[in-house]
Amino acid sequence: MYLPLDVNNPIGDLHHFATVSVAEDGFPIEVKVQVAESVTFADAVVLPERNNVEATVSGGTITMQLNGYGNYTVSLDGQPLRPLTIFVQKAVSEESFSDGMTVMRYPKGFHFVETIELKENMVLYLQSGAYLYALPASPIETPTIEADTEGKTRWNPLISGNFLDNVQIIGDGAYLDCTGLDWHARDPINLKNCTNVLIQGVTLVNAPMWNITAMYCNNLVIDSVKIFGY
Repeated sequence: MYLPLDVNNPIGDLHHFATVSVAEDGFPIEVKVQVAESVTFADAVVLPERNNVEATVSGGTITMQLNGYGNYTVSLDGQPLRPLTIFVQKAVSEESFSDGMTVMRYPKGFHFVETIELKENMVLYLQSGAYLYALPASPIETPTIEADTEGKTRWNPLISGNFLDNVQIIGDGAYLDCTGLDWHARDPINLKNCTNVLIQGVTLVNAPMWNITAMYCNNLVIDSVKIFGY
């Protein structure tokens, strides 16, 4: 794979990140990171050091070989400014979904979504490369709270479920991005009174409220979820 990295981009990119989905027999993988021409550096360090990953630098390209699942952070000249973290996770197979489950798929690409309401026995499957942008409320949406303690209007969560059994939110290298929402506008994921719930593999970006809210839920598993936000 090939990842561009511009540490001088001024658009608030304090931390670059990417997710790579790999089958169990897919290792080793070679990763190349292209750094912007405006950035000067001599060396690249891959953390954590216990993984013993060596990076080679040629011009503005960083090349490394990864031999297993995990999180790998690339730091230019060992400095903490604007690192790149690569999440290497196990690829998801739809064959692993239980029989009788309804699957709602979002394929690779950009999707602009207001709200998603989960149903019983449902898998919300965000395939590798899917990027979901949370949209502001439309004129016909009814607020859940007109004014909260901060004086902000709250709307329905991006993904919600209430009194459900057997629901899954599976992200195979997928992202839920709430950057375009006002402060306190929506929860990215809000579940209430649900049983047998799996939230796995998604990356949450810039949530304006709590990232995952689960109230009165039983047998809830949250696995390999990444959070970037303020």
